[in-house]
Amino acid sequence: MTGELSYGHDLAPKQFTSSVYLFRETDGTWEIALLEHKKLGKWMVPGGHVEPNENPCEAAVREVREELDLKLRFLSSNHAHFSADLGDARETITPELIVEEFIRDDYEDGDHIHVDCLYLARVRSGELDVNEREAATADWVTQESLPREEMFESTERLADHFFSVMRTGDYRSIGSNLTKYDFDLHRVST
Repeated sequence: MTGELSYGHDLAPKQFTSSVYLFRETDGTWEIALLEHKKLGKWMVPGGHVEPNENPCEAAVREVREELDLKLRFLSSNHAHFSADLGDARETITPELIVEEFIRDDYEDGDHIHVDCLYLARVRSGELDVNEREAATADWVTQESLPREEMFESTERLADHFFSVMRTGDYRSIGSNLTKYDFDLHRVST
């Protein structure tokens, strides 16, 4: 059945990750930031594991900074938004989507499942500068020039979806009202 993990895969340990579908607009054309994963040889969006003492939103910001040296502005295509005085609790950015992906790993962690929090964002500042420890290369890519044969199917489909969202303008900036949250992240050194 579509969307279900294979038998036994649902018993694998789960690890939380965050990924960012990060866009910029150049001369009226939307481009997405992609990087070529060194180990997998696939073009992917920036992202990685959520570290201890970090929420998925913070991990998304950190990964974009570490991998591409960019600052971002979170966007949402989901127009439902809850905002209230939460007392001693604080609101954080909700992912656009959360997906589970089975990862076959015979070397490091063994087979596991990534619970991936997917965020939509656009560049706030910075110039794309790939961290060669994190990726072989990185680039801004239009929808027409996506390296489809060198992408995971889910990444390709989600990129197409988010290109459509960006073109139609069916999104809004989020997070600016979260005054207790520093999106430059005090935990991330510059």
